[in-house]
Amino acid sequence: MPHAQSPSQGPHRHAKISQCLAWQRARRESIPQAGGGNASHAISADTLADTAADFKARFKLSLADAFAAVLAKERRADLVTGDLEFKPLEKEIKVQWLK
Repeated sequence: MPHAQSPSQGPHRHAKISQCLAWQRARRESIPQAGGGNASHAISADTLADTAADFKARFKLSLADAFAAVLAKERRADLVTGDLEFKPLEKEIKVQWLK
């Protein structure tokens, strides 16, 4: 005997989930850069996350440190730190060291 689908398991549910995911992705498509708030100067959320994941893997950084490094790179800003874990990133970003 075939298994009857409840309304929450049918094709409508799949379409609603797909629609919801598409809406969420469109909504978070870009993140305004720090200090700007101008949509024309936005960093793609996917680019930000992908680059942070790359930095985390290649340089053995915490996720928070990886995001700090990515934001510094995207904004062409100096990263001001005393944390020596950023030493290997000096070829990727400009680091100003606290003394």
